[in-house]
Amino acid sequence: MTTGSVNNIWASYHVPGRCGDGMTIYSSISIREYRADGSNPLILGYWFYRTDGKPVPGLDKEYTDGHGNAAVGKRVDISSESADYERFSVFIPYKAFQSQASDSFEGYVSAALLEGARVIAKSPQALRFALAPSPPMDYFELFNIPRNANRETIKKILDQEYEKYRARVVSPVLEIRHEAELMLVEISKAKQVLLGG
Repeated sequence: MTTGSVNNIWASYHVPGRCGDGMTIYSSISIREYRADGSNPLILGYWFYRTDGKPVPGLDKEYTDGHGNAAVGKRVDISSESADYERFSVFIPYKAFQSQASDSFEGYVSAALLEGARVIAKSPQALRFALAPSPPMDYFELFNIPRNANRETIKKILDQEYEKYRARVVSPVLEIRHEAELMLVEISKAKQVLLGG
């Protein structure tokens, strides 16, 4: 029978993603005695609660559980009976949370490692967090653009940044690839904000 544990849960906030800014939750997980041939897939799931213990309603079907509450999960790919992950990451955009666009939000996250519908390990109230609306991104500072730069200079700098990060998307190092993907999203946003498209 598969066993496991979920430990050391932490998060990064205001992380850019394909669906807008959000939070990336990290955890170290261990899995033992998993049989890939006859077992259900393994999923690491997170559920979100307000500080009073009430579930946070979800706004996006992709990030809700069967009751319509905010949740996110990610399949844990494992090719042997045992595995350890020191930094397993799961991203959820802020738009998945009700009222997150304009309100501050305080709560906690509960985590569970599932094999099909069976809970292998859980970590209730694993992560406390407080979110506030994202401040506007300062693209001049992010991409080292002079504040008095004209449109042509801005476009040139953003194009150079795009080429730099596009080359890194194929890096064999996961962290470099992840950063490159996020920065390409920010470059696209910067073009919208600074150049109007």
